[in-house]
Amino acid sequence: MRVRLMVLSHIKEGANNSKSARNLNISRRTVNDWVKKYYAHGIYGLKGKHHSIRLHA
Repeated sequence: MRVRLMVLSHIKEGANNSKSARNLNISRRTVNDWVKKYYAHGIYGLKGKHHSIRLHA
């Protein structure tokens, strides 16, 4: 959950999804999914099923 909140913090500070993903070493798709869930369901959208983070190689 902490990484998800860090992503949202970066985006609220003006970073785009790609830059946030790169800075946190996770895939852009994962960031896009989290942002979409946050906008659709708020903070509760970030909770739920725990999936492994797709690391950016």
